Amino acid sequence: MARDIHGPSRLRAGAAAGADGAGRDGPGKWAMMDELGTVLAETVAGGVLVVRVLGEIDAESATGLEEALAVSGPAAARRTVRTVVDLSETDFADSRVLHVLLTAERAHRAAGGRMVVAGPFGETVRRLFEVTGTAGYFTLADTVEAALTDLDRPQTP
Repeated sequence: MARDIHGPSRLRAGAAAGADGAGRDGPGKWAMMDELGTVLAETVAGGVLVVRVLGEIDAESATGLEEALAVSGPAAARRTVRTVVDLSETDFADSRVLHVLLTAERAHRAAGGRMVVAGPFGETVRRLFEVTGTAGYFTLADTVEAALTDLDRPQTP
């Protein structure tokens, strides 16, 4: 079931709210949009949640990413906790975004799940991981397809 995490006032034209007030992109999908960036989430085959971050995301708009990743976290009633975060179309990300990703990674691990961050990464995102030294904390993949394949592999301790 689709849902808008911030209510209709946060939706841009084209993502109309349904009778129940939820933004609709189709079954198993939802979107949070602001003037700079968009966070799209959908469940794909195998119950994997794919969260796509489009445009610029900063401290103000990172809440959408945080809420999208919480959908797949231990507090959510999901059958599996497997998530791909697609940053291939992210033009800007700051330390708040990094904090959201680190928190989500810890939550996935605590729930016995997995999260893969997918590119290809733009210059700003790549530098964020490099400068902070956090790239090694995440499972990174070159593409969403590679991330989905990685999630299908058994985890090694």
